[in-house]
Amino acid sequence: MTMIFSNGSGIDNDQLVILMKFESTRIVSDMKEQETTVQTIDMWYTIDSKAYHEEAVVTVISLNTETASSEPEHVKAGDSWTTDETIEITHNEKSRINAEAWEHETEVIESENITTNYNAESVSNVYIGNTSYQSLKIKSQEIGSEEMDYTYRAKTGMPIKTESYENGSLQMIAYFSRLQLD
Repeated sequence: MTMIFSNGSGIDNDQLVILMKFESTRIVSDMKEQETTVQTIDMWYTIDSKAYHEEAVVTVISLNTETASSEPEHVKAGDSWTTDETIEITHNEKSRINAEAWEHETEVIESENITTNYNAESVSNVYIGNTSYQSLKIKSQEIGSEEMDYTYRAKTGMPIKTESYENGSLQMIAYFSRLQLD
């Protein structure tokens, strides 16, 4: 991406080139889930004919541990349950200019406990293209949150549609149309 600044920015040709990369790895096992996201940003520009290359790397590690769940073994319409989970997020950032030594920001570790209520509301049909799937509509909402989600699960238990709401307003709909496991 090239950013173009207005005249007089102090950057030669009033241009800055940016390359951003995002990599994410998720590992799920029993009642734990770990996701590591690495964002790298490279910027090239010149000031008074001197070339600069800025680099930044942001690493975020999220460890989610389900500590309690009352989910029934076979969920059916009318069932309700609660889950408790602990989420620990570690945020680390480093940067440098022109390949000098890395400057490390203070590592930040945040932790929170979340309780989520689930209600299996009804059985309905979800249409994806010309195909109809009988599904179970499940509402989930974290205690104290204005956000709520509906997940529609096929008989196999796989989610085939999700809806996300905030303050009662629809924010997103996603359809699951194909599964490929490597």
